[in-house]
Amino acid sequence: MNICLVTPPSVFLLDEKVFMSLGILKVAASLEAAGHQVEHLDLSGVSNYEEVTRIHCQNTKARIFGLTATSPQMPAATKIVTVIRREASGAKIILGGPHVTLVNAASKSGKTKNHRATIELDALSRHYGTLVAGDGEKAVQQAMSSGYQKLYDADDPQSSYWLSSQDFTESPWPARHLVDVDSYHYTIDGERALSMICQLGCLDPATSIMLQSGHELPISDIKKGDLVQCYSVKARKFVGIPVASVWQREANNLWETTWNDGAILRITGEHPVYTPNGWKVIEDIKEGEHVASLIKIKMPQAFTKASDLVWRKLVNKRFIGKSTVFNITVHPIHTYFAAGLLVHNCPFECGFCGGRQSNMLRRIRLRSIDSVIAELEYLYLTYGVKGMMLYDDELNVNKQCIQLMQAIKNLADKNGIEWRLRGFVKAELFNEAQAEAMYAAGFRWLLCGFESGHPKILKNINKKATLEDNGLMLRTAHKYGLKVKALMSIGHPGESEETISATRDWLLQEKPDDFDCTVITTYPGTPYYDSALDIGDDTFCYTFHGDNLYSRDIDFSTEAAYYKGMPGSYQSFVWTDYLSAEQIVSLRDSLEEEVREKLHVPFNSSAAAINYEHSFGMGPLPSQILRGRANDHRNYR
Repeated sequence: MNICLVTPPSVFLLDEKVFMSLGILKVAASLEAAGHQVEHLDLSGVSNYEEVTRIHCQNTKARIFGLTATSPQMPAATKIVTVIRREASGAKIILGGPHVTLVNAASKSGKTKNHRATIELDALSRHYGTLVAGDGEKAVQQAMSSGYQKLYDADDPQSSYWLSSQDFTESPWPARHLVDVDSYHYTIDGERALSMICQLGCLDPATSIMLQSGHELPISDIKKGDLVQCYSVKARKFVGIPVASVWQREANNLWETTWNDGAILRITGEHPVYTPNGWKVIEDIKEGEHVASLIKIKMPQAFTKASDLVWRKLVNKRFIGKSTVFNITVHPIHTYFAAGLLVHNCPFECGFCGGRQSNMLRRIRLRSIDSVIAELEYLYLTYGVKGMMLYDDELNVNKQCIQLMQAIKNLADKNGIEWRLRGFVKAELFNEAQAEAMYAAGFRWLLCGFESGHPKILKNINKKATLEDNGLMLRTAHKYGLKVKALMSIGHPGESEETISATRDWLLQEKPDDFDCTVITTYPGTPYYDSALDIGDDTFCYTFHGDNLYSRDIDFSTEAAYYKGMPGSYQSFVWTDYLSAEQIVSLRDSLEEEVREKLHVPFNSSAAAINYEHSFGMGPLPSQILRGRANDHRNYR
């Protein structure tokens, strides 16, 4: 079966030909492995992309078109689909990617009090026909071969379309042969570079989970919709909440913990538990430390106040290793009682972060280190690149970070390679051992989402890192020769001239090697969007800690609500009690200009999109834009 996969342009980027879109190339690789004939129309950096789409539709045999799109790409994707419907009448169109995944997750969550996400999902279905949310590799194949179905929900771990950790390890690598790799020009410290996905907390199946009814069930028997006993740390009260989702996976970092009352809890090292000093991952809990738990002598129905919690002491902890483990999601409190201990299902939950409700984006799925190293070696041998951007949320969230670094170093020693690597880390988890290992492996640049230089904003966005954590991360990185790009954002609840000035002052004080300062956009899938209330006049309001963030409703199919922009052409779609949208933009521009001047950090360079000139009847599109069987003239009419 013939299918044309389309990557829309990202006109909001200064240079679209930096990173290729790997998600759609993973889908392409899975389709090819299943025997389908795949062509890829790469419209990145093409200014007259509608005309190019028209030309291709008039020549290709494909009658199935699959598009991927982030929220900022949606206006371009909408125009592309309009051309396909006009020029390839009757073709099946499938939309996947981050935007539809986030909208679908928000629609299912029940937190969209104004039902914006449900309305957006229906609009997407009307315009595109078939939607794929979550993992696309299996779902797209089903969508191609079956009749009309509005939505294939591959964001559900119970779905047959869901990819397990084993699937991630065994699935084919992105089909980079369907892209003109040489037309992308990313470098790290002057070394040509590509990008790859590494994908480097859960409980033992027998772990008992406390239901609101007073009964306990093994976590492996918990089902979506079950009411579990939760505890709000902020409100200091108990509440029953239905389980939003359940899943299982294979983990290799299971610990067995024994407590002073005889309770035993088997739990993965990155899973958070509640201590007198706040949330702490189990791997960092030491013998003699305490964790919150229930009073055993009371029936669960009687739990009403904070004094019903007691502190258990850890008396023994031993590493088990590999095991099948389970986890559940409860929302919005995110806590439950496992073996009587208060645990958390989500270690990181910044208020502006997208994908909180999406299993695909929130659930950890692991590739083996051997798989990562094999792909890294393949890219070096095939394309001759010694630079690599490693895409994960943050590399050091995974407890195997140092082992991965050692494996990368071993590969370098084996092939005589001097790697130049770049990746994301979390400030509060960063330490000297990681810094030393990363530099030895070839890392030279780290990116870190510090977000703000004001403690009020860090609190309002629920950022786990403090100003002290952020400063220490920078100093530690510099100590080991690592350069840092600081990722900052403004326009959060409570943002004012004072808080933006604090962000400017923090940058000038800590001196990162590069930085971005973006204006927040309330995309579907973020609490800023999902939890905002309609206050009339197309305006929505999100409130946190008494501070408000206002935003206007956006038609993502037509309006380019970019989170980035060209210097001097930024837009803000949000405002606060203290700053208008125009003031936010003005303060952002002033911050960037002053900090870049004083730290001698040049503005990011831009590259103009190309305008493809084509005379009808002169054959297929060039390989810089189109690759696959369509490059063969016999596949054209």
